This record gives sequence, structure tokens and C-alpha cells, in this order.
Amino acid sequence: MLRPNYMNGDNHNPHVKILDSSVKVFNRALEIAKSEIATKSMNDADGSAVKTCKEMYDHAIEELNKTMEAVNSEDKFGANIRFSAILSYIETCEDGLHGRSENSSLASANKMLSKLASNSLALSNYALGVNDD
Repeated sequence: MLRPNYMNGDNHNPHVKILDSSVKVFNRALEIAKSEIATKSMNDADGSAVKTCKEMYDHAIEELNKTMEAVNSEDKFGANIRFSAILSYIETCEDGLHGRSENSSLASANKMLSKLASNSLALSNYALGVNDD
């Protein structure tokens, strides 16, 4: 489970608490998107896009779990690298969806995930850089 140090009493940075909340929402959204993908057929015309997105979401979830380690240690560089990797995975899924219906549930979910990833990256920059001069 994603759990920052402040929950153990080690970190009282309120900005990290906000980032943690964002990461939890993002993690849940990724899990929902991944379960949605599990219902899609990989044999139809969109099969390769579905397969690519499933793989990218798996990587993004794995990376998001590792991201909290960087956040816990207030490693701004590490957190930024990991959030950027997550954004890249989501963009790779989007590339696979290119030309698909903008109204498809997968395209809509991926668009929302892209926004959540961008927001998490921005929050990370703020939360972990707030004490920088």
C-alpha cells in the first residue's frame, strides 16, 4: 500500500500529504483503467492498442509504487524521474490509440490518466521543492 513516512510520524510536510492524496487517487484511477482494459478483446481491430495500454498501465502502477519511496525520502529528482516515466507510459498508450474514437472509454480513461500524471508531477515539484531557495 502506498504510505508516506509522515503517516508513521516521520514527516510533517503538509505538501507531501497533499501529494500523497493525489498519488492515491492516481493509483486508484490506474487500477480502474487496468480493470476496464481487462474486459476489452485483444482480437479485434483495437487489439494491439489494448495490449499496449495494458502493458503500459502495468508499468505505470509498478512505477507509481516506487515513486512513493522517492517521495518518502523527499528525493525530488527521483520522484520527478518516476512521475515522468509514468507520464511516458500513459503517452505510449495514447500513441497506440491514435486514430481511435476520441469517445471510446479507453481513450477517455487514458486522457484522464494523462492529466492525473501531469498534476502529480506538478504537485511533486511543489511539495518536494517548497523549501528550496
